[in-house]
Amino acid sequence: MAADTEARQRFFPHTQDELKEIASDILRHAKSLGATDAATEISEGDGLSVSVRRGEVETIEHNRDKMVGVTVFIGNKRGNASTSDFSRDALKDTVMAAYNIARFTAEDDCAGLAEEELLETEPRDLDLYHPWNLEADEAVELARRAEDAAFAVSPQIKNSEGASVSAQHSQFVLGTTRGFLAGYPYSRHYVACAPIAGSGRNMQRDDWYTSKRSAGELADPEAVGRYAAERALARMGARGLDTRKVPVLFEAPLAAGLLGAFVHGDERRRAVSQDIVPRRQPGQAGIRAARAGGRRSARAARDGQRAIRRRGCAHEAAFRGEGRRGRRLLPVDVLGAQARHADHGQCRRLA
Repeated sequence: MAADTEARQRFFPHTQDELKEIASDILRHAKSLGATDAATEISEGDGLSVSVRRGEVETIEHNRDKMVGVTVFIGNKRGNASTSDFSRDALKDTVMAAYNIARFTAEDDCAGLAEEELLETEPRDLDLYHPWNLEADEAVELARRAEDAAFAVSPQIKNSEGASVSAQHSQFVLGTTRGFLAGYPYSRHYVACAPIAGSGRNMQRDDWYTSKRSAGELADPEAVGRYAAERALARMGARGLDTRKVPVLFEAPLAAGLLGAFVHGDERRRAVSQDIVPRRQPGQAGIRAARAGGRRSARAARDGQRAIRRRGCAHEAAFRGEGRRGRRLLPVDVLGAQARHADHGQCRRLA
């Protein structure tokens, strides 16, 4: 518990309680100006990302950001403003800016906050936050291990677009004048590698990565590098097909991205997510219902659904290479023990 508290203090300037206090002050000020309703979202993030190419360090990036977004409603008129300055005067100015925008904005019958009965007032802890105290030198070494493993697979792996390692930590709080005030921290870490096979006109590139909430659940860098190289090699000697009508099988990463585009499209994100996450769904996914819009609505739904699947292997697919000449490879070495869990359906071998 002490270690977790120390990690949060390292990555986040404010505690959840402090963010909630800031959110409450913002909402009170909005109401004092004459707002019918108001909502605010406060977020903080900290991360480290490194990349290497052919053993040499390409980039070392450390990001630390924070943001306050305010939405003010005057009847059915809405105004938005944001700031990265957490000082009291700056927050008041941001609320005033949002209020003035709302004053001169046309009415929108669909603008407004979620009703109180739609809100999850006791969200469950979905275990989304696992800090990784990763130093730059350690991250560089992990990336080199992945790239070295890719080069060791075959002499045909002649080049590389590099390998990268990232550790990201974020937290947010959402508050509304309808009585909702909650938030949570979350993390996302990954190791990736992108080797190039062949040379000249016969070059093929592919990649692979492992991404988890907890760094302890990441696949070994060597396994990621080897499998990325095997994917690149499987592309060698590919042949074209004539026009035909055939069933199409998408490999898991592509299929997941395609479905994500359908589900989280800007025009129908809210309608679809309402069907996916029932009203009063336990867990932070229920926070989505309180959002007045914006980019984090999709993220909250994704975080909740991924966690409900108990941090499954959606990002570590079971196969690849369909439609290409060459043998079909399964990333058993990448997935390791995860493939043995029943709730990792995507990780099972094909019959």
